[in-house]
Amino acid sequence: MGTGGIPAAASAGFIMTERIACMLALASPCDVLADVGCDHGQIGLGFLKEGLCKKALMIDISEPSLNKARRLFREEGYEAQAHFLVGDGLLPAGEAQGAVIAGMGGKLIVRLLENAWAQARTKEYLVLQPNNSIGLVRGYLAEHGFVIRDEALCFENGRHYAIIRAEAGESPRLSALEQELGPVNLQKRPSLLASYARHRLKVHESILYTMEQGEIRGEAYGFSQGMVRSIQHYLEEAEDEGI
Repeated sequence: MGTGGIPAAASAGFIMTERIACMLALASPCDVLADVGCDHGQIGLGFLKEGLCKKALMIDISEPSLNKARRLFREEGYEAQAHFLVGDGLLPAGEAQGAVIAGMGGKLIVRLLENAWAQARTKEYLVLQPNNSIGLVRGYLAEHGFVIRDEALCFENGRHYAIIRAEAGESPRLSALEQELGPVNLQKRPSLLASYARHRLKVHESILYTMEQGEIRGEAYGFSQGMVRSIQHYLEEAEDEGI
């Protein structure tokens, strides 16, 4: 056993993935960064290695996950610049100026923001990377006192990732397409946007197929129907414009 009762087995070490690099690119330097739901600790360590924070608050509801993060930080020589906290969401992150919440479902991210809404609005920025339901996250932000300041798309290991930088502020109302594909993405039109839009189109087509097989109709069915039409229209316009 290692110190603190942590098994002494070595971790795989830090890996600068495309997804982590995209998150770092959306961040600004701060004194203290909170990595919420830190799991193995790769993201928070990336912030330290790139000089984007002086201290990282590594927060996870799972003690075993925190033990993995501790081991990684110790092996990489950054343990003294981190605090490891068992906790739920942003509640233990009071001293942090910036926060990242990544690699979990969109509904869970919304719940974490809702549970610490006042504290979330004190942060200079939030970097959010939902694994699903990203339209729900964008809609929540716009309707609850946050503005989407920047966005990024990346493709890693056969999967699309959409990443958001949000800040406290007044947001214009987002259309359904802006919630789905991202208002900043639609303005900046990054090279991956068409591929990402086709991916989201397939997601909604799959939802419709599943509902039709079960003879299910209702609000969710109508929403996906409308989203299929909106994304198809966007892709047709993008093709006409040579994007």
